[in-house]
Amino acid sequence: MKGINIADLRRLPMPCPTLDEQLRIESQLIEAERDNLRAQQLVTEFDRLIVERKRALISAAVTGQFDVSTARSLA
Repeated sequence: MKGINIADLRRLPMPCPTLDEQLRIESQLIEAERDNLRAQQLVTEFDRLIVERKRALISAAVTGQFDVSTARSLA
């Protein structure tokens, strides 16, 4: 087939979900978007806590509250 014209496109069946199905899909998308936003918030909070704990650890090591010589590497 060399090409498709508008008449060919008009003859193609176009599936369309019922209104109930559209509303169910919309509800699922809204719920998925809510879950995604919550996951993003948790990652942001986790990242903030990691930075805070890293700073506290460095501060403790520098001020002598943490004995760096007895620390072991986990690697």
